[in-house]
Amino acid sequence: MKDTGESANRRDGVRSFNHRRCDITSNVKSRMITAEERTIIRERTAITDHFELTVSSRLPASLRDEAIWQYHVGRGRGFVLCANGHSFRYISGATCDGPCAANAHLQRQVKLLVETYDPATEAVVLTQHANSTELLRIDANGNLNLYSVKGSLGQRMPIRHNGDGALQEK
Repeated sequence: MKDTGESANRRDGVRSFNHRRCDITSNVKSRMITAEERTIIRERTAITDHFELTVSSRLPASLRDEAIWQYHVGRGRGFVLCANGHSFRYISGATCDGPCAANAHLQRQVKLLVETYDPATEAVVLTQHANSTELLRIDANGNLNLYSVKGSLGQRMPIRHNGDGALQEK
């Protein structure tokens, strides 16, 4: 059967889509737990609250470090999408046409952050909760700059920066 080029175009489209949206969940989780802690987890049936808190406290740095890695392996500028609190995806590019297509204001804010952050030392994270959306910038020191959006990704809601007022647009 002769290839008309249509299947090649589909393959390229799928490759392009997969290149822009990469599941990084296992990488982030691996960064959070040391080799010694993995051994402890395998040997114990119950994990203490202190142990869980210690591991969880590493989430921002792990997200930042994985985003930096994704940038360096050729995915370019982008942001981490935290989906349902259980999975993480690196979305390449300054637009979030899939995750926040229905919210033009949020798209502008994500685009602004992705265009202005330092991808070699920082990360942009978009997190959806039941009644709110959070847009974070994690800097090189692990400091979190929170841009909170009340409502869901499908609603147009104002974003206000918690500190220096960089994103005051309504």
